Amino acid sequence: MIKLEQRWKLLWDSLGISQRTAPSFEGLERYYNAQGRFYHVLNHIGNGLVELDFANRVGIVEYPKPLELVWWHHDYEYNSRKKDNEEKSWEKLSDELIKYGLFESIGDKCRIWTLDTKHIQTPKTNDGKIIVDIDLSIFGKSEEEFDEYEENIKK
Repeated sequence: MIKLEQRWKLLWDSLGISQRTAPSFEGLERYYNAQGRFYHVLNHIGNGLVELDFANRVGIVEYPKPLELVWWHHDYEYNSRKKDNEEKSWEKLSDELIKYGLFESIGDKCRIWTLDTKHIQTPKTNDGKIIVDIDLSIFGKSEEEFDEYEENIKK
């Protein structure tokens, strides 16, 4: 299995952004592994990438690279006491899209999909439905995996 850092770099490269100038994996890692985070960590991202890869293999993802970029960022900001985590995560992704000249081509889609992960309403796009399914896929895992999630989400 490909390491997360390598996967992060390959994603940016596939979007035409050189690994020298792309956002660092170390910065992302610091955010996801920050003190006080127990479920919305890099392990959650890695598990979701496995699910996203499956969806890509069976050909149901319309925009694979932008959707993967959203997956990496959808929980960038996470505070269990706040209700604007997805909006804050979108702001971070939006800043990166602008910085790297990608906003005009994929910004609208990325915003919609990021906000779809609030789970307020059924997504209107197929890729939105996929990212929400991936985000909620813990509910279809083994009892042991779910129990671990339940313990971590309460912390």
